[in-house]
Amino acid sequence: MNSIVHREGQSGPATLDVIVAANAEDAYATTFPDLNQYIERSTSTTESLKLCIATEDIVGPIRNGGIGSTYTYLSKMMAEEGHDVTILYLRGDYCENETIEYWVDYYAEFGVKFVPLFAIDYPVRASAPRWTEPMYAMYEYLKSADFDLVHASEWHGSAYFCLQAKKLGLAFHSTTFCIKTSSPWLWNRRYGFHTIRDMADLPKIFAERRSVELADLVVGGSRHLLCWMLEHGYQLPAGRTHVQQNVMVPLDIDELAKPRRAMYGARMDVNELVFFGRLEYRKGLDVFCDAIDILLDEGMELPPIYLMGKYGESIPSYPEYSTPEYVKLRSRRWPNGVTILNNFNTMQALTFLLGGARLAVMPSIIENSTMAVYEAAYYGVPFIASTSGGTPELVADEHEPEVLVDVHPVKLADKLREAVTTGGFIAAPSFDNAKNLDTWKRFHQSVPSGGDGQPLEVGQDIRISLCLAVTDNQGGIAELLAKTDSLDDASDVEIIVVDNGSMREETKAWLDELESTNRPNLSVHRLRRWGEQHAQNHAASVSSGDILVFPQAGCFFKPGYFQALKMAAASHPAGVFCTFHDLVALADVRKVGMPGLSTIRVATMLEDHTTTFFDELTSCPAVAIRRVDFDHIGGFRDYLKMPGADRELLAQAVMKGVEVVTLPEALVWFVSDYPENSRVNKKALRYRSILPYLEASPRGLMQILMTARGFAAAGSQNSIVFAGSDAMPAKDMTLLYGSLSRYPRMRAFATSVYLLQGRAFGKLVQLQVNLMRFVMLTASRVRQLVKFVKGTR
Repeated sequence: MNSIVHREGQSGPATLDVIVAANAEDAYATTFPDLNQYIERSTSTTESLKLCIATEDIVGPIRNGGIGSTYTYLSKMMAEEGHDVTILYLRGDYCENETIEYWVDYYAEFGVKFVPLFAIDYPVRASAPRWTEPMYAMYEYLKSADFDLVHASEWHGSAYFCLQAKKLGLAFHSTTFCIKTSSPWLWNRRYGFHTIRDMADLPKIFAERRSVELADLVVGGSRHLLCWMLEHGYQLPAGRTHVQQNVMVPLDIDELAKPRRAMYGARMDVNELVFFGRLEYRKGLDVFCDAIDILLDEGMELPPIYLMGKYGESIPSYPEYSTPEYVKLRSRRWPNGVTILNNFNTMQALTFLLGGARLAVMPSIIENSTMAVYEAAYYGVPFIASTSGGTPELVADEHEPEVLVDVHPVKLADKLREAVTTGGFIAAPSFDNAKNLDTWKRFHQSVPSGGDGQPLEVGQDIRISLCLAVTDNQGGIAELLAKTDSLDDASDVEIIVVDNGSMREETKAWLDELESTNRPNLSVHRLRRWGEQHAQNHAASVSSGDILVFPQAGCFFKPGYFQALKMAAASHPAGVFCTFHDLVALADVRKVGMPGLSTIRVATMLEDHTTTFFDELTSCPAVAIRRVDFDHIGGFRDYLKMPGADRELLAQAVMKGVEVVTLPEALVWFVSDYPENSRVNKKALRYRSILPYLEASPRGLMQILMTARGFAAAGSQNSIVFAGSDAMPAKDMTLLYGSLSRYPRMRAFATSVYLLQGRAFGKLVQLQVNLMRFVMLTASRVRQLVKFVKGTR
């Protein structure tokens, strides 16, 4: 059975209870309450909310998206209920229809503020810029706002930084985040029979999962997807995870729908077939085409056929064709051809379906809570849909056998034959839409505050020890200490300096001088040259702090770093704390000091160990770890003069079950051209960063992991997809972002060109590989032919 687990860290506060599942059977046996049960036990009496809907998908700029339809309906309904509603559109001025100014005015007519959100004014360097920039811009925007409730989908993980900051006590003390489960990328990939197409997908998949796990409230349109999440290791918030059908406010087409609703449970003649959904494999396009061919082969005379939806990804079984080419190929033997309708909005699509004797066909491979099926049932459109995913949850139980079919061309062909010969069945929805809307309205009237509005009071009982190792490199340590001394929040930080057998007289003199200051919070320790990590371990062993901080050479703390670290440690049971950081040049640091520098912000999620396995961008200049977790991990392992100790420590933490978190604030500066960082054995760094994974893996998998990491390193030299820190293209891209940082449209265009360049290079490499294979194969066959000829003589 699934169980509710009270999660606790090695030390620190406990988190809220979560639901976990031991196996797939337990996962799919799990039930969830709807929002009515939540409302019944709520004691809040909020009458009006300052409400934000943050989304990349919204009706208007984007055509025919399920997420967009739901949030459009919700925004208009909540504005009509008297709430202060803002749509935060996360794609800037991107539009598939009209202009962004047009949609700002359009939503204003309904009392909804439409805010296009652009990337921040300075470049963000990340493993997946396409997903990270909107995520970070949303965080920066919402920090300066004061919303009571924020709605966001888990899709693309857009709310992750906000939720992480809230759980770490950094922001949003009075804001409730309600996360809608929609279409996780991993779910999409699996049922679309696609592998992970590039490394940039990994941070997105991670952020999607954590958005659900960190949410104040989770609301799924179907029980299916929540159960799927449990099956795949999600830890759902216990008591705060609900199933509630998506919001669908009736459109002004009742005159068309009224006669159809009167026919619920009956059949009507149909003389046209309409594939209703995005034209891609996951929506069942391949199954539909196969079913049509089966009926033609069996001699059935078919009515006109329409494909109504936007073009999606290419079909896996026809990878050499684009989707339009695939449709042309498959329909060339259909007697009536096919008509493509790929520019309809929701109103136009439903008006078309109700405007004739048309059967909607939706044979999806997998669905969450498809708006297409719900709309067809609500408005009385005869339809056939698949039994996959959450679709059966939308159809009245007694009508399921008439309209639902297993996903297979033969079974769909039989169902289509039945509909054409005996009439299309008009099935009723499984729930009352008016009651569903009323539930959503009452939910917003009673939703609780996200907190008391006050930051968590952090006492002085959390003690921080700054652990520094010196090996004839006192210059960097001296600068770090000088700048740390100027920070107000560093006055109680314990500083431990361990000399790793320095031989330079200058360093020895500096250590003597430092020791002679007799500072109460500073101590100096001298060792023989056992190694830098040995020195760091010694610093940890003699420290008295609850949190140990190990900065790299070239790291400098910003004002507020130590206070934020205490806040996070008091709020969250994680064992390792990292932060974003700003890259700065050494010359600028020494010339103008730290504040006000022109920087590049590095925003990486070090808790995402799938990405950190591959990506050299994922590093932190200052790793902070609870002492109890440092001891549990076993400290640093010392490989003399081999870089990557910090990366290995993070991997060790993951493998030992210690939680790693990243504070989504740039709280340190990092001087990338510091002398100590000028010579790095990157091959050794790559190997050391994955060593804990290799040690924990079976022998065969070890070789696969080493190969995968090697290919990722090789790929980083050719494409930004792999974002290797030593890749010249990645460096060029950083410079490009810096020069275009204040021109979002130009930057978006430049990014597209750059990505196209990378993909083109990849295609060229593949062409060269294929050509080489052809040459080798030809040479082999020539040799075989020569041997054969010689043998016949």
